[in-house]
Amino acid sequence: MPRTERLSHVQSNHIYAVNAQVKYTHHGPNMTTAIIEDDNIQSKIKIPHSLNNIRNEIEEGMNYSFGFCYIGPDGWIKARNPDNTIRPV
Repeated sequence: MPRTERLSHVQSNHIYAVNAQVKYTHHGPNMTTAIIEDDNIQSKIKIPHSLNNIRNEIEEGMNYSFGFCYIGPDGWIKARNPDNTIRPV
């Protein structure tokens, strides 16, 4: 498991685990996007389609651990392998 980092300290080209509260979600056909917040810092995250579709179980207002995240060139935080790495905290 990668080290857990605050949203304010996440940098490009590194893999992190992020603990944050989900403020808003949008479920699309292939991907879920969400606004997450940690220590009053908000960011946007993309959660791809997965085998068990954990992305459909993500609820607004709950805290989650997003393991194996990285920042893409478009500025979005992207979650890798969501079935095994996203869990409620």
